[in-house]
Amino acid sequence: MTKLAYINTNNVKEAIELPRLVVSNEKVASAPSQTVLMLGAILMVLQILDGILTGIGMSLFGTSAEGNTFLRFLMEHMGYVPALVVCKSFAVAVVAFIVSFSRHISWVNYALSGMIAIYTCLAIIPWTYILAPQLF
Repeated sequence: MTKLAYINTNNVKEAIELPRLVVSNEKVASAPSQTVLMLGAILMVLQILDGILTGIGMSLFGTSAEGNTFLRFLMEHMGYVPALVVCKSFAVAVVAFIVSFSRHISWVNYALSGMIAIYTCLAIIPWTYILAPQLF
């Protein structure tokens, strides 16, 4: 035997508090700040520069010179040029995504600045140091 339950709908409105849309005349930032755009552009240029330096390094030394094991795996299976294009394109897209949502995240300036510093120290400077004697 099935039991049916009935709800008195007269009291439902009082029991459920629905969220309300608040409309404000305050101006909402619609675009990232100039600082965030500049930091994002610098990080994108560093990604591209790292791709170029890594490509030169791979042509001179082979994939065994790559320190990133995941990237080395991709290079060994796809070839170093396609692997670099895929990875660096993805990295640039991630930076663009971060920059586009920067108005919602207060600490993006610090994160991008830190990423620029770390990337310069751990990717650009080492490849430049390794490749400079080979190229000049």
